[in-house]
Amino acid sequence: MNGKEAEEYLEALGAILQSESEEPLDIMVCGGMALILQGLIDRRTRDIDGMALVVMEDGDYVLKKPLLKKPVKEAIQRVA
Repeated sequence: MNGKEAEEYLEALGAILQSESEEPLDIMVCGGMALILQGLIDRRTRDIDGMALVVMEDGDYVLKKPLLKKPVKEAIQRVA
């Protein structure tokens, strides 16, 4: 998967979650895909690694261990 394909998958995931009235979700992407999406490298990878959920606490962005709810897990499976 290249960066364009990854963006399409992430947009599809967002569309599914929005249509099912899930609250907004920010995920920290790491690994090769993070470098690809930033244009730092030009290669393919097999997956998108999500390291943590990004949440706002006391005016600061904080990374939280991902505890994904069932609807989010199901939406990821549908996109996959």
